[in-house]
Amino acid sequence: MSREHLFLVALVARAVEPSRRRPALSWSAHREVAHLDRPEQDRLLEAAEREGW
Repeated sequence: MSREHLFLVALVARAVEPSRRRPALSWSAHREVAHLDRPEQDRLLEAAEREGW
């Protein structure tokens, strides 16, 4: 695993806590919302899960 990839994994892991992650969604989906505030992350993750994005 490259240093850059490891940095990205750590960033997403810190930004989207395990209790808020959606098992039905890919890690990439969580990466896409990592830069947003928590309410917006939750809104988009819920929509992605509901709509099957």
